[in-house]
Amino acid sequence: MKRPKKKLLAILFVCFAASFSLFVGILGLSFLGGFVAFGRPIGAEQMERIFVEDYELLETVTRFLVDSGHLSAHIRRSDIANGEIHVFDVGSNVQIEDTNTLEALEELVSRGYSVIVMSDNAIRFQRWSSRDIGHGIVFSIDGNAPELHALTRLEPLPKPSWYYYESNFRVWNSMRE
Repeated sequence: MKRPKKKLLAILFVCFAASFSLFVGILGLSFLGGFVAFGRPIGAEQMERIFVEDYELLETVTRFLVDSGHLSAHIRRSDIANGEIHVFDVGSNVQIEDTNTLEALEELVSRGYSVIVMSDNAIRFQRWSSRDIGHGIVFSIDGNAPELHALTRLEPLPKPSWYYYESNFRVWNSMRE
């Protein structure tokens, strides 16, 4: 009789461990916007290597956004899946007609980019995020230092007008006080 109890306990333990891991993973994905679950932040050196690898894709999307004539836009994974971008100055989603841009966006998402935002003088490509913190690559539209909300670190990348950025709302907010 002792063997079946031990076997049952072992099975229950494995089921509990698997369920708990699945729950924590789903919670992490939803809590972090569905983009990163318990991943490590990407530092400046690693982001520079990523930038070199992804430069042509980033440049394709940047040219599209700058040439679109829109003042601000927001691109999420779900928008790309529908072939759209959300344009704030229009107040709705706009279809992406350019297949090169759509393919570049799809490839960037597959490489880990979660959100692309064009506002003020910058186009931000977020590669890592967690709650109030974001890391990624930003392009300066006008050649001046990019203006990003909660910016805490900005370092130039090998191409003009491109930067590695970190934003951290809590740190930024405490610096303002």
